[in-house]
Amino acid sequence: MKRANYFAPIAASTLALQILVTVPANAQPLTNDSRLALDGIGAVRVGMTIAEAEQAAGITLFEPGNGRATESCYYVRPQGESPNIAFMVFSGTDSQTMNRSRDRIVRVDIDRDSPIKTLSGVGVGTTAATIKTTYAGKIEESIHPYTGRSGGKYLTYKPSHLADQRYSLIFETLNGKVVQFRSGYADAVGQIEGCA
Repeated sequence: MKRANYFAPIAASTLALQILVTVPANAQPLTNDSRLALDGIGAVRVGMTIAEAEQAAGITLFEPGNGRATESCYYVRPQGESPNIAFMVFSGTDSQTMNRSRDRIVRVDIDRDSPIKTLSGVGVGTTAATIKTTYAGKIEESIHPYTGRSGGKYLTYKPSHLADQRYSLIFETLNGKVVQFRSGYADAVGQIEGCA
């Protein structure tokens, strides 16, 4: 008589769950201590596909359910607890479906109230004067298109190294302090309304 194996479905489910939550040994998770560079944050670099970024940081990225402004550009965020990071993604197609192996990260946005800082140690709450001192001679100041009447400004870091000039870093300030910032490919960083 053949014995039924009642535990096989449980064992299979447990294995599947372990596979889903296992972080690669070489992954560098995004944390509050991650640092924003011109070309990415932590182990995630602009130009990576969503799948490559997930592998590098040991995270799952999801598309928030608020709908896309355009078909070829959208945002993803790390699932679970995240230090207020959003990744702008360009798909290059008119598809409304995320394709993890094709769609590429082009920009990293650091939201208000995030503890994330740049490699130079500046972040939300840093004064405009400190940014100008930290990046001496490399900051271009302009009026913020939406908050300019209230004193809002853009402080745009202009890289001096030729290899870095395809990237940009913009600090948005209000009342002389950074309220949010972003980096990545210069064209993407310059899009005032993100994907809109």
